[in-house]
Amino acid sequence: MAVERYHDLTAVRRLVGLALLVMAGAELAYGVSSWQYLSLAGDIANLDDAALNARWDAYQAIEAPMLRIYHIAMIACYVLGATWTWGAARNAARLVPGPDRISAAGAVGWYIVPIGNLFMPYRAMRQIFNSSTRPARSLDADAPALLRWWWALWLLVAALALVGLLLPPDPDTDMVTKMALLDVVNTPLSILGIWLWWQVVTVITNLQKAARPAAPILSEEVTQ
Repeated sequence: MAVERYHDLTAVRRLVGLALLVMAGAELAYGVSSWQYLSLAGDIANLDDAALNARWDAYQAIEAPMLRIYHIAMIACYVLGATWTWGAARNAARLVPGPDRISAAGAVGWYIVPIGNLFMPYRAMRQIFNSSTRPARSLDADAPALLRWWWALWLLVAALALVGLLLPPDPDTDMVTKMALLDVVNTPLSILGIWLWWQVVTVITNLQKAARPAAPILSEEVTQ
């Protein structure tokens, strides 16, 4: 039968950390950009056309490259986060085999399943953590506070991102201004969520490294 080998996720963790650092900087820059937009919107009545156009051009000159960096960093974080989650779930299954655990594919895939993405990714990460401790805990044992705070921030940030799209129309406030206000609120929460995710990745990676078998078994066909 095929036996899975242990995957050392230290290198992936470093790449995740680098992507998260860039993402945190992009989040901060995006929040500052949104604040500048609100400041510009508030000064429209007090500026002549030339001054308004100059400030708008300066704002767009900064916003355009910043958005590109933001989107690239976000994609990198998603790809590397999925890669790390896949590896961590496989390691957890290697450390504590069992038919009741969420698979590596499920640990990654549940993030894009409506309704299920509200709780299944958290359950998968809880199973990964519980299987990585020594001694191992039951799959559905209570998660540590770190995991609970990380998931609560993830849901809160996602909810706030949707609020602007769900708010009823307001004749006195355009949609862009609403989104800018939410971005200013979301920025510190997003950065805190990034830091908590980094802590989750670091803690589980270290736990699995300490719990790995002394003599790793290569993934190959072996006979009993």
